[in-house]
Amino acid sequence: MDLRKTLLESRNQVEKILEWKIGMQAADNVKLRNGLGVARSCRLESFFQRHGIGARSVLLAAESTQPAGGHAYVGWVQMAVDIEICLVAMHALANMVGHPAYRQNIAGTVKQTERGLSKKHLIAQNFANYYLKIEKPDSNVSILNFHYAYPPKTVTDNYGLNKPVSFDETFDGVNASGRRREAWPFMLAGGAVYDNLDWSFANDDMTGMGLHVYGKQLKGEAVWKQLEILHQTMQQFDFVQAKPIDSLFRKGLPEGVSVYGLGIKGKDYLLYWLKTKKDSLAEWNCPLPAGRYRVKWMDPANGHITGKQIMECTDNQLTIKIPPFEDDRIMHIQRLQ
Repeated sequence: MDLRKTLLESRNQVEKILEWKIGMQAADNVKLRNGLGVARSCRLESFFQRHGIGARSVLLAAESTQPAGGHAYVGWVQMAVDIEICLVAMHALANMVGHPAYRQNIAGTVKQTERGLSKKHLIAQNFANYYLKIEKPDSNVSILNFHYAYPPKTVTDNYGLNKPVSFDETFDGVNASGRRREAWPFMLAGGAVYDNLDWSFANDDMTGMGLHVYGKQLKGEAVWKQLEILHQTMQQFDFVQAKPIDSLFRKGLPEGVSVYGLGIKGKDYLLYWLKTKKDSLAEWNCPLPAGRYRVKWMDPANGHITGKQIMECTDNQLTIKIPPFEDDRIMHIQRLQ
């Protein structure tokens, strides 16, 4: 992408729109209310269709702010043209910010500016939605950002870069079960950050408790509580020293049953079990060195301990009975001294 060419093209688009706007404003002085209104309507319907904007909702907004006796379409035209200019400008800005040379320049400038400071910032770069295997990351970038990064293959495939991988934006931020089922796999696959985009906070309800009068009255309390359980569990586990489990831990699992986990070899393992089908799994062979272990089960939706047992491993494989569960469970395996 030629950054200079892209910006010049965007500027030319804005200039053409402004010329059209000036012509339409001059036409407003001509008292052809009916005919002009229909002409504007046809042109603007096409504009709104191109950009996926609800023309009726914009028209209503224009009418609601129109002075008594004024021409409703005047406000509509003004608003549409201003939106068009903003969209072009936003497109140009997105192209500029997304340009590799621009991002590299910004990261390098921050790094150079802070070189002599005692406290320095970590620099995060957003790479993609969902998934991307990064081949050559900028050495100045500290954190690899992704949006909607589920399943967490983007963690697995970039883990070897030895940089924190961040899940920086979510869909449907007040869906507690949905956010729980993506946050636990991401963190236990080796992710470093899970950042939920919580729609329950609004200008007219900064409590997030669903008190605002308009809209869907979204309440985020269930999400906060369930993500707090994840936070507390991770704080009690030495995840800095742990590494993602290998394929041996997934051997023999039926379709529809997944396990994600971090482990300190032979000592401490934190595993997340997820069912996407109503399959049953009576027992599981866990690859562990000989020793005595405590196995604990927890419901990640409420933090309740649902089972405990002490087991002896003698042949580098611990056969563990899996208690029945509908959706997901946390398993913590600790070696006893």
